Amino acid sequence: MESLQRALNDMPNQFSSNEFSRKAKKYGLTPRQVQDGVCAQFLHKNCTQMDTKRMWRKKQEHSEISRNVEYAINLLKSKGYKVLKPVTEYQEL
Repeated sequence: MESLQRALNDMPNQFSSNEFSRKAKKYGLTPRQVQDGVCAQFLHKNCTQMDTKRMWRKKQEHSEISRNVEYAINLLKSKGYKVLKPVTEYQEL
């Protein structure tokens, strides 16, 4: 739904489901649709639920963070640094 997508675009990186519902109502979602769980279904598809049940984070921000990390790694490598990641090796006893 267009109103839900517009509401998501206006939300900050982290937000509560109540804030999202208010914003969606502002863009034309009916109270009946909110009661039917349309907002919850949309949030489950397009966001990641945080520690509490009502807090959400946009999924698109994760890809942006990973791009920033990848850029930082490439920058360090170009300056001559070695970038290591922790690895667990299992050995037979």
